[in-house]
Amino acid sequence: MTPLSGSDPFVRITWLDGPGGEGARWWNEAMTVSTWTPARRELLAKLVVGGAVAVGAIAGLATGRRDDDGVVETLDAVELQRRTSWDVGDVNRGLAVSDGWTKDVDDGDRWQTALVSGHLSELFEPEGRLRPFYSPTLFQAPDHQAGRSLRRHLMPIHNAAMDDAYDRGRALVEMFEAAGRPTDTALVIDLPGPEAVALAAGLADRFAPVFMFDNWPHPRGVVPSHRTLDAALYYLSLFERTATKRPWAAPPAFVLDANRLAHYRDAASDFDNRYVVALPSRATLAELGVAHLMYVTARDPVQESDDLNSAFAAYDVAGLSVRAVATADFQPDPEGAVVGRVAVPDAGVARAVSRHYRYSSGGSTHGGGHFAFWNEYGWYGTVRGSGRRPGPEPPPLPSTPSRAASYRPAPRATMFANRAIGAGVVKPSGFGRVSWRMPGSGGGSSYSRGRSGSFGRGYSSYG
Repeated sequence: MTPLSGSDPFVRITWLDGPGGEGARWWNEAMTVSTWTPARRELLAKLVVGGAVAVGAIAGLATGRRDDDGVVETLDAVELQRRTSWDVGDVNRGLAVSDGWTKDVDDGDRWQTALVSGHLSELFEPEGRLRPFYSPTLFQAPDHQAGRSLRRHLMPIHNAAMDDAYDRGRALVEMFEAAGRPTDTALVIDLPGPEAVALAAGLADRFAPVFMFDNWPHPRGVVPSHRTLDAALYYLSLFERTATKRPWAAPPAFVLDANRLAHYRDAASDFDNRYVVALPSRATLAELGVAHLMYVTARDPVQESDDLNSAFAAYDVAGLSVRAVATADFQPDPEGAVVGRVAVPDAGVARAVSRHYRYSSGGSTHGGGHFAFWNEYGWYGTVRGSGRRPGPEPPPLPSTPSRAASYRPAPRATMFANRAIGAGVVKPSGFGRVSWRMPGSGGGSSYSRGRSGSFGRGYSSYG
């Protein structure tokens, strides 16, 4: 099977959006008789008129398959990548250019040694009691041996959005410090991958990060998970350092990439590497000592991601208090500005000044927001004198109204449904799946790419 001519062999046939678009497009296209060649139409007419309608023959005619075409299979995107290569079908295409950083958060090269170690997934693994909930999939991709290595496409990233997320993580930690360091609240951080990693880094000395990144990067992937991996490499040394100092009983922070449910329209040029997450059951969280769950999001007004809705609603019914906090609730305190190091140009790329701010609820520790934060949630009181600045606690003031603090989970119609909390999320047909053609008798290996057969009808050789 040879590739189609042209620079892009993937041809869009139709737009399909939603769970109803799971039909195999290669079949639908082939069954359109008007597109057949005259010879194929003539042969079909002879078969029908002569009463010799052979189902196998017509199917072979319709699909245009030869004996050496092999068999088409549809499977999860990451499973196909594990069988073949992370860039299956796009071996000549790279990933988006990084931000030009070559050093990690400590100005070191720890990320490089970690990449070549072959044990990257182990370095991000949480402590034993939280290990069952960790998804090592994304961190396993660089160690995959088949095909081209992903390692040479990876490099730390660092940008202003990550700095903001990190500082907001520090501010959230200080809210818990002000409440006397309670350990019965777990976090669910649901932000775009690099920012989710950065916020988790900001609170890693008090909360144990549990990464739930369950896909691999792909050159045409609708989820840019290589950016998440690059951000994790940037903060790796910090995660390792805080893990040695963090209390063993530290509550978990489940770290999610909000891009995992990226909009996908059955495009012929896209690789469907979307995925879903499944949080622990209410009973399991109780065993971990969790009495409250705080959902950290950038959405305003708050609406949990579709694959979390049934879990959150079930938590609420079971008596687990689920509330939300919006990252925008934490604003920089101008009086607490801290100017970081000025990075020297590296490899011809001029880096901007890394400027960090102290963030607080409402933007100022003097405005009452810092101390009134917990009034919005009703979980904890504020320990006197536990704020950033010495002196008596100011009288409680009406805090900056946050719609996030009033969030309550409620069941709603989504494309997902849970069999049972902790048993996994039921995905609609075709979600996060691609089709591939197994090697046939003609030799070689060729793959079609796409959800339920709809990632174009072009083929590219591999292996």
